[in-house]
Amino acid sequence: MSKKNSKSKKPKDRFDEIRDELVRHMGMLHEQTKHDMSLIAEQVAHNTEQISKLSELVELIRYELKLKVDNVELISLSHRITILERKLINRK
Repeated sequence: MSKKNSKSKKPKDRFDEIRDELVRHMGMLHEQTKHDMSLIAEQVAHNTEQISKLSELVELIRYELKLKVDNVELISLSHRITILERKLINRK
C-alpha cells in the first residue's frame, strides 16, 4: 500500500500542488512589481525635483540675459549720446 501511495498521487493532490505553486509564484511577482513601482516612483520624484531646479535656473539665466541686453543697450545709447554731444559742441 505504501508503494502505491508513493508512486502516484491523486489528480486532486497534484492540482493542489500546482495551484499552491502558482499562488506562491504570483505572490512573488506581485511583491517584485510593487518594489519596481516604488523604485520608479522615487526616480520620478527625483527627476521632477531636478526639472524644477533646472526651470528655476533657466528663469534666472533668462532674467540675467535680459539685464545684460538692457545694459548693452544702455551702453550703446550712452555712446550714441556722447557722439551726438560732441557733434553739437563742434557745431558751435
